[in-house]
Amino acid sequence: RLEGEKNSTVSSQSDSGAIMVPEEKEKLTERIQDLEKEQDSNIDSISELSRKLEVAENNCTEYAEKCKRLIELNQKQKEEIMRLWDDDANKEKVNNGSNG
Repeated sequence: RLEGEKNSTVSSQSDSGAIMVPEEKEKLTERIQDLEKEQDSNIDSISELSRKLEVAENNCTEYAEKCKRLIELNQKQKEEIMRLWDDDANKEKVNNGSNG
């Protein structure tokens, strides 16, 4: 009788030779399916994060180029201001010299 009950619960034998009962096999199958779904979700998340990272990198590059242009423009403006101050100072010298 015990031998008959034992045989009725045997459903399959895994590659390792271990005997599995239907309930264990079903639980393992469900767990595998859950893990596969989770893996798919993780892959989707990674893909989305990769796209966001690419956009962020492009934005950083664009902002760095804008900053560089602004720094160059600022430098040119400083040089122009210094030149104008020098021109103004030279005019003052000339005017003061001709009036003196």
